[in-house]
Amino acid sequence: ALAEERLEKVNQITNKITFKKTIYSCCVKRIIDILVSVLALIITLPINVIIGIITYFDVGRPIFFKQIRVGRNGREFQIVKFRNMKNTRDKNGDLLPPSQRVTRFGKFVRKTSLDELLNFWCILKGDMSLVGTRPPTLDEFAQYSPYHKKRLSFRPGLTGMWQVSGRSD
Repeated sequence: ALAEERLEKVNQITNKITFKKTIYSCCVKRIIDILVSVLALIITLPINVIIGIITYFDVGRPIFFKQIRVGRNGREFQIVKFRNMKNTRDKNGDLLPPSQRVTRFGKFVRKTSLDELLNFWCILKGDMSLVGTRPPTLDEFAQYSPYHKKRLSFRPGLTGMWQVSGRSD
């Protein structure tokens, strides 16, 4: 709540952000994204098949979890990950909290980020980049101020500062 109270003041005192368009940001980065994602999809295909089979026996169908995220310039796109939670419900028919629905294999897949391997497809399609900010959910994006929306002037990334600086801490 304190952060929400400060947000308006922070938005008023922050400097306007401008981005330079360079040959790297316009072309080279995209070419690297395409080359690396094609290579990664080929290399990880056997791993994805194995994870898919184990996921089927672990949580059943569907084996994929799909979610709408917000990408470059506020454009919505769908990410796909391997499911790692069961749809276990309490006696009232409500879903149990996620911490009680994640399977052992699901915990392993999350901890090792193997569920993210399918997102190389999002990179190949152009919805994401290899490196960038994490793509927000629709709920997260709705809370962004105009200042924070500037981070979506670029494609969101599969990896970025959050993922490499202790995301679980």
